[in-house]
Amino acid sequence: LTSDIQSVTNNQCYSDRKGIIDINVAGGTPPYAYNWSDGSKTQDIANVPAGEFMVQIIDNNMCVDSLSVSVTQPEMLQVSAQEVDDIKCFGNAEGNINIEVTGGTEPYANIWSNGANTRDLTGIIAGAYNLKVTDAKGCNQMLDVRVAEPPVLESNIANVVDVKCKGDST
Repeated sequence: LTSDIQSVTNNQCYSDRKGIIDINVAGGTPPYAYNWSDGSKTQDIANVPAGEFMVQIIDNNMCVDSLSVSVTQPEMLQVSAQEVDDIKCFGNAEGNINIEVTGGTEPYANIWSNGANTRDLTGIIAGAYNLKVTDAKGCNQMLDVRVAEPPVLESNIANVVDVKCKGDST
């Protein structure tokens, strides 16, 4: 009785459960019984998370072979705002959002709620911005960022004193 790994399909995104392990079994006396470490009883297993899997194959004469197989996944795709520059004067377009993307599989595609597809935003007005980052394998991560601004600068004339004579200051 012999067995080997025909193929392993790893997970494309962090925490997926789409891994597949396909094994070959030859020799011995069929039928074969399969005891996987995750409790499965079939020759091949599918929809598995990342991790180590062991299978014990037993033929009709109680001969035993075993395999150990790893299913992998990329690091978690993470997006964070490294720096957010708020507006200094009401109504100006001087805000900036600088982001950092880690994990997943490069390259990354960025789509901002204002239509931009750049990594960072510069010269923007105050408001809420949403970013969707998609990696090369189609994994997505979202980020919400708010650029603030101070209230409108208002001034009031506290007291009006009329000039009594031309040329006077009061």
